[in-house]
Parts: sequence; C-alpha cells; structure tokens
Amino acid sequence: MALSEAEMARMWEHVRRILEGHKAIPLGGNRVDFAFRDRYAHTQRVFHWAQRLLREEKADGEAVRCAVIFHDAGYAFPDPVNTHPIHSARICRAYLDAAGFDPVFTAKVCFLIARHSDKKLPPNALTLDQQVLMDADALDETGALSILWDCMAEGARPREAQSFEATWRHLQKYTLPLHSQNPMRTRSGQRFWQEKNALVAGFMASLQRDLFEGE
Repeated sequence: MALSEAEMARMWEHVRRILEGHKAIPLGGNRVDFAFRDRYAHTQRVFHWAQRLLREEKADGEAVRCAVIFHDAGYAFPDPVNTHPIHSARICRAYLDAAGFDPVFTAKVCFLIARHSDKKLPPNALTLDQQVLMDADALDETGALSILWDCMAEGARPREAQSFEATWRHLQKYTLPLHSQNPMRTRSGQRFWQEKNALVAGFMASLQRDLFEGE
C-alpha cells in the first residue's frame, strides 16, 4: 500500500503530541544531554536516514516509513528503557486500527517496531525491513553529529574546566568507542558507516596533530 503525504502528516502529528505530552527520557545514557535533543527530532532524522537507505534497499518502504514514525513513541511512558518497543507498537496498532488500515499491514509494521531493538541478532535472522529500520536508527547521532555533541558538551562545562585537551579526551571517551564497531546490516548502511568512520578518523588524527598529543 502507498501512504499519502496527508496520512503521514497525521501520523507525525499524532506522535509529536504523544512525545510532547509526556516526559520522554533523554537520549545518550551518561553523555551530556541538551534541550534540543528529544525523541521527536531523533525520529525525524531516522526517517530521513530510512529514506536514503530505501533508495537502494528493496525493502517494503511504506511499512518501514510507518514503523520509523512510531518506533520511539513508547519512550513517553513509564519504564521505557526496556519496554519502549512494546509501548511503541501498541501506540502504532491503536492508531492504525482506528484509521482503518489493512490488518496485514498493521501487523507487519507493529512487528518491525516491537523488534527494532533486537540489536544483537545477526543480519540473517532479520528481514530486510528490520535491517533498514535498525540501520536508520543507528545512523543518527554518529559521525559528525557525535563530534558536534561532544564538543558542545565540553562547551557547556564550567568555564575553568574547558580546554581543547579536555574536549579531545571527551571525544576519545564517547565518539571513538561509538565507532569502534560497525552495527550496519544493509549494504548501503555499510557505505554510510564507512563514510562516517573516515570522517571521525580524519578529524581525530588532525586534532591530535594540532594538540601535539603523543609528541
């Protein structure tokens, strides 16, 4: 089936209201969080990554797009850390059922959402639709955005604690480990990840030279 622009707009608005109407926990674990870092903005970027991947991957684009829109809505509810995929799938099912979507399509989308955090499963245990959704999710806030986040985090510290060297250490603590493993499952995702890794490696090497680290 083909999702119209109007239908997707209604989905986006539904998810926006859910996430704004509840206290969604921030992204990032122990890393510094900022007010502009919220689940809705993350979801929008994941959607754009999915669009890029779908230009090359022969997945069910409509199911993936719909799943992306709803995939993190469950973070708005209690105990979201381990159960947000289940909450998100429940929210999506309620919306699609009320809107009269085909039950087969609804079941497929909700399956994608409910299983999108099964990151430890090998690619051959996942459908292509799952792979695209997981890759799109993992591509956000990596590469240049990860570097930017860490630099902004250092800039938010007390003035006397700020330094280029401290920022270098922050990048080593967060951005480098993030890129130490390749989580991509699709061929196009692999290429995007290689581009991000090249950027991070080049930036870190240049910064190391500029700070004379190790000399």
